[in-house]
Amino acid sequence: MCLACVCIVGTSACDSSDPGDEGPPTLDGTFGGTVTGTNDSVFVRIVVTEGAASPVGGKVVGGSGTITTPSEVATFDVSGSYEHPLFEIDLQFGDRPPGTISGNVSDDRDRITGTITGPGLGGQITLSRES
Repeated sequence: MCLACVCIVGTSACDSSDPGDEGPPTLDGTFGGTVTGTNDSVFVRIVVTEGAASPVGGKVVGGSGTITTPSEVATFDVSGSYEHPLFEIDLQFGDRPPGTISGNVSDDRDRITGTITGPGLGGQITLSRES
């Protein structure tokens, strides 16, 4: 009787249809947040698309974004890599020096926390999922 109990428990624990076996959610989406550590109020919004596997591990990410200050709105392109929880992207502004966002992604993929650098930027940032 004990052997039957062990077999049943062992079978259900190994069931591959267990909903907990699903992979992590994607990072695809729109994230926004305010930079702390700057004198101005600076809001950053990025649209991230998770792509194919990177040759060096993790996934390639791309997208676009905006940085909004009291005096202007600057747009940029996003390219970088993501290997949970590590996130690192380059911000390409076109006519300005590039910037970066480096940090960690939450387990639920709804928040990115880290640092931002770029023209007139430098500080901590928390980006929260908007969609």
